[in-house]
Amino acid sequence: MRSCNPYFMHIGLDLYSNWDRGDDITKMAHGFGLGAPTGIEQVTEASGQIFEPTNEVEAVNQAVGQGTMQVTPLQVVNFIAAIANGGTLYRPQIVEKVQPVDGEPTLVFKPEARGTLPLRAENLQTLREAMFMVTQNPRGTARKYIRGLVFDVAGKTGTAESGSGLPHAWFAGFTENEANTTLPDIAIVALVENRGQGSDYGVPLFRAMVETYYYGSPQVVPHYGRIGEPPNTPTP
Repeated sequence: MRSCNPYFMHIGLDLYSNWDRGDDITKMAHGFGLGAPTGIEQVTEASGQIFEPTNEVEAVNQAVGQGTMQVTPLQVVNFIAAIANGGTLYRPQIVEKVQPVDGEPTLVFKPEARGTLPLRAENLQTLREAMFMVTQNPRGTARKYIRGLVFDVAGKTGTAESGSGLPHAWFAGFTENEANTTLPDIAIVALVENRGQGSDYGVPLFRAMVETYYYGSPQVVPHYGRIGEPPNTPTP
């Protein structure tokens, strides 16, 4: 909920140094689909980098997604969707169906399951609850710019040191809009390179995207200003 790096650093360090389980996080990352192509077609896809740590520094970096670890937004949104749907990893698809203007579809692409998240049901539920705390708890890192939506979202903020300039701002999440019976829930990853904190820049873009999805256009994007008007400048 608070996105506390030292907490995760200690987990990575303890696994590597004390329990001789230095590859646990590596195995879990692979189980979530990281370090390998998602299987999407029609576009070139990067695999990212998930290495087994060889020293304490690498173990600590891996535990917070830094160092040599690299992931793509597509990989992240793929496992976010799996967290939302109960644990199934699907192969991403660009085309849903081929259909003439008048007439029935001539070709329909069915969802293709590629695996399941390596989590017990109770741990998956705990993970989902934690992601809802990020957006709903007053101390959650995404609460400031998510509050006011008429439906629930869950997610995780991320601020990735880039090595050059400001960090990359991440927010990955999914909707749980029980009131809407026409549109399915959606998983989204917002990534703003070299911009700042994920809570300040990733979250507002995520909100604009879900508002566009459900309402047809963004409503008020916090601290960017109303769409079409000059942006507000946030206080540092």
